[in-house]
Amino acid sequence: MIKIELKIEYVDGTTRSLSVRPITQVAFERHWKKGLAALGEDTHVEHLYWLAWDSLRKLGEKPVEFDPWLDTINAVDVVNQDDDEDDSDPKVSSV
Repeated sequence: MIKIELKIEYVDGTTRSLSVRPITQVAFERHWKKGLAALGEDTHVEHLYWLAWDSLRKLGEKPVEFDPWLDTINAVDVVNQDDDEDDSDPKVSSV
């Protein structure tokens, strides 16, 4: 299973953390016509933003369309925690 944790920072300073569920992972592959492994090899920031946006949609939050939603965010961070590491020390990469 591929586990992706995201943290969204909005322009108003609020943040939202969420897990990218399998339904969004499959939607990504169908939409972009590439596997999630491509995120590690050929990362486009649009892909990460899309994962966050679609995850919110799948949670029923009904964000605005994708491009207008981009105007409401400052960043999307990928938060990865290795199983062998202490959960209090997450690795974060910002986009």
